[in-house]
Amino acid sequence: MQFPGALSLMTLLVSFAIHTRAVYPPPNDYLMSDHVDWTNGYLSVYSANGKDAFRYGRDKNQPNSGTNRHRLMDGSGNQLFEVYSVSHIAQFPGRMNDREPLSETRSTRCLSSDHPLQANEGCLYDWEYNSMFRASEDQLARRRYKRQSRGFSASIWYFNFLDSSGNRQYYKFNKNQTNKGGRIYKTVRGKDDQLEGLLRGASTPPRLEGNPRNVDVFTLSINDGAPLPEMVMLMALVLIKSNDCWNDN
Repeated sequence: MQFPGALSLMTLLVSFAIHTRAVYPPPNDYLMSDHVDWTNGYLSVYSANGKDAFRYGRDKNQPNSGTNRHRLMDGSGNQLFEVYSVSHIAQFPGRMNDREPLSETRSTRCLSSDHPLQANEGCLYDWEYNSMFRASEDQLARRRYKRQSRGFSASIWYFNFLDSSGNRQYYKFNKNQTNKGGRIYKTVRGKDDQLEGLLRGASTPPRLEGNPRNVDVFTLSINDGAPLPEMVMLMALVLIKSNDCWNDN
């Protein structure tokens, strides 16, 4: 008498499996060396065929002392956009997501990652990355990233941007507890989060043209139609923060 119910359950499971395979794992891969090396003045982002797809650059104390500029460029070095980093003291109540306004009263100067103690202290703070330096509450930046520190628990990243139609799109990155990988979701108020990408590392891929030493890599995998430049910037920011922070590996 329960056979029809079993069939219904089987149909549901098969449908779920098909739906899951459609988005997991995401099909488009981009890679960065897991070893941060600034010899060239930038970090390369490779496509799956080993070609330079993007470049990431960080300028410390720019445009003034205590603020860092983060630049995303195409594979030829032409700048696409930049964001400026500001840290927030995590021990105070902060913004849980980018829908809430930036509270300038809770911001503090970025601590230099050149000094181990200062770098570790900075890892306990929340961090803002805005596409406009000192963006005001009534003039939202075109792109905004935030790393929400949770002490010894895995941090959560949020980012949003204005799309070509002028609509703001919201995403979050749930970092793994034991490594810097995790899942990237598109978030829409009132709807379930939608998986759009993965960050994974460190793994050694097949030999790439731009990776002659075949070093371990940090990999971004995204769905078709996902916001590629914004996700590549997230990838670079997560890699750099993991490199700087003892509690973000």
